[in-house]
Amino acid sequence: MYRYWNPGAGDHFYTTNWGELGSGRYGWNYEGIQCYVFPNVIGGSPQGPAPSETPTFPDPAVERYKRDIDRTLIRENLKLTHEERLTQLMRLQDFAAELRRAGRALQYTVATTGFSSMALTLVVLLSYQSTYGYLYERVGLLTASFMAGGAIGALLARDHGRPLRLLQVLEAATVLLLPCVPWLLRSEPLFLLVAVTAGAAGGAVFAAAAAGEGRRGTAGSAGLLYALDLAGSFAGALMVAVFLVPVLGMHRTLLFVAALKVLSLAALLTVRYEEA
Repeated sequence: MYRYWNPGAGDHFYTTNWGELGSGRYGWNYEGIQCYVFPNVIGGSPQGPAPSETPTFPDPAVERYKRDIDRTLIRENLKLTHEERLTQLMRLQDFAAELRRAGRALQYTVATTGFSSMALTLVVLLSYQSTYGYLYERVGLLTASFMAGGAIGALLARDHGRPLRLLQVLEAATVLLLPCVPWLLRSEPLFLLVAVTAGAAGGAVFAAAAAGEGRRGTAGSAGLLYALDLAGSFAGALMVAVFLVPVLGMHRTLLFVAALKVLSLAALLTVRYEEA
């Protein structure tokens, strides 16, 4: 059993899995071997079972969520062939075109940005808690970093000459960033950087979308965009905390959010510059 010490948390951590922290990471310093343990106890004497006999215990939290969830759609999607999956992707592109024809591409982008920003913020908070073992004394700093990033992003994007092109670049960058977040959260400064980046992306998207709607002369566009941003943030906070992270885990949750942004990017690519 390996022993680690985290000076920031003021606590020890013990594990039998060397690959979990190795020689020390995430703020945990390796102190050496605490003791030697047997994998299992059989018949009153220490005896390690064969690898095939090692019992696996399901996570009770995940099992509780799975009990009340209809997984029929998930199972059916797993049975799809490559051709059928390609057909579904083509249907998503048709949906993106419908958004463009209805003049809703910018609005959908803002709503999904609110969802993704809140999802990323919650993942950062949960990851910080699991990495360092404490959160409450840092939650204000992480939240302030997110808000500061939002202000910076909105300020930089407010007077951009080509808001549609900026939105497309931001959406593409978000799609590329989200799957990489778990590998970026390696130290406390990186946690703050990711929080600032999430806020900056959200603020920039809102400002660019408002500028695009303003060019189209849509009455009340700013208020509608703000309402959609709040609705997306509410949905993100609810779904990520209650369902997505407990069932899918943090990485798959980020992949799910990235898929939403892919559709948003596809919708934006169908919009002509004169429409924005």
